[in-house]
Amino acid sequence: MTSNARAYFYIGAFSPEYQRLSPGSVLLWYALEQAIAQGCHELDFLRGAEAYKYSWGAKDQRLYPLALTHA
Repeated sequence: MTSNARAYFYIGAFSPEYQRLSPGSVLLWYALEQAIAQGCHELDFLRGAEAYKYSWGAKDQRLYPLALTHA
């Protein structure tokens, strides 16, 4: 999904059976190429500090909680 020149990626999968082929990495690379072609300049992996995100160059960003109330 893309919004405001940012693409979002959430919940990739991993199967030890296909680890040697790295299909998840291939699909993520393809998704990145498509996002760039559509004008995106940033990929947001959303929550979580999984190691694979950092291998793609992810940087932590502070999250700010927001509470809305009905007046």
